[in-house]
Amino acid sequence: MREQKVLVRMKVRGNPPKKVLYHKKKVWEIIDGGIRYRITIEAEIKEWEGIHWKTMKKTTGHALSISGNIVETDAKTNKKIDESSGELYDDIPYGHHADLDHLVELWKEWHLNAFIAGTPEQESAIKEWKKKHGRYNYDDLVKHLKEKGIYEINGYKYGHKWLFRPLPKNIEEKIEKIMG
Repeated sequence: MREQKVLVRMKVRGNPPKKVLYHKKKVWEIIDGGIRYRITIEAEIKEWEGIHWKTMKKTTGHALSISGNIVETDAKTNKKIDESSGELYDDIPYGHHADLDHLVELWKEWHLNAFIAGTPEQESAIKEWKKKHGRYNYDDLVKHLKEKGIYEINGYKYGHKWLFRPLPKNIEEKIEKIMG
C-alpha cells in the first residue's frame, strides 16, 4: 500500500501534461521460429512544461510516451506461451517489419523525453559508462561523473530533478506516419 501512495504523490509533484495531442494504438503480428508474436504498441504525444536539459530554463514542448504488449503463442497450436507489457522494445523480434523496427529505434531514443536525469554532457558520459559496465548503478555513476568533473553543471547535480528534452517535430511526424 505504501508504494501506491508514493506513486500518487509523484504524479502530483510532477509537471502534468497540458493536453494530449496524439494517442494511437497499432498491432503487428510476426511469426518467427514457430512462435507468433502479437505486438501492440501505444504511442502518446503530450504538451509539456519542464526544465530544458540544456539551458536549465523553464520551457514548453512535446513529450513522448510509448508502451507495448507482446503475446507469444505457438504458431501451430495457438497455445499461449508468454505475455509481457511495458517498456519492452528489447523483446520485439527485429527485422520483420521495417516500420516496427524504426519505431523501436525512436522508442529507445525518445521515450519519456520529459524525464531525463542529466544534462547532455552527463547523459553522454553515462552512455559510455554503461557500454563499458553494462548496467546502471546510481552511486557508481555519480562517482564517475565526479571524476570527470561533470557531476554538477551550471548548478544542476545529476539526478536531482527531471529535465525535459523537447521532442523534435520530425520525430513526431515519423511516429505518426508509422502508427497511422
